[in-house]
Amino acid sequence: MQIQVLGYYGGYPADGVGTSAYLVTSGDYHLLMDAGSGSLLALEPILDPLQLDAVLLTHYHHDHTADVGTLQYYWQLRPGDKKEPVLPIYGHTKDH
Repeated sequence: MQIQVLGYYGGYPADGVGTSAYLVTSGDYHLLMDAGSGSLLALEPILDPLQLDAVLLTHYHHDHTADVGTLQYYWQLRPGDKKEPVLPIYGHTKDH
């Protein structure tokens, strides 16, 4: 298993680094854990976002979820290039 930090700032991106986001890879399985601001830009040089198997949101603060909508839209724009037909996005049922 490999974990790559894509962003680590809290609140807002700074100095060209985004907010919380991590790429977890095991074999050919790729999980995006949190999708903070700037996470897709940091992910693209490493992995095409369409090759993700799932997204896991640890909680729902904006610095962990800012790029979720962008990722969903990116998936809508490129229907034929995906590893999976539907990108699962996992999270908990609590609102805090």
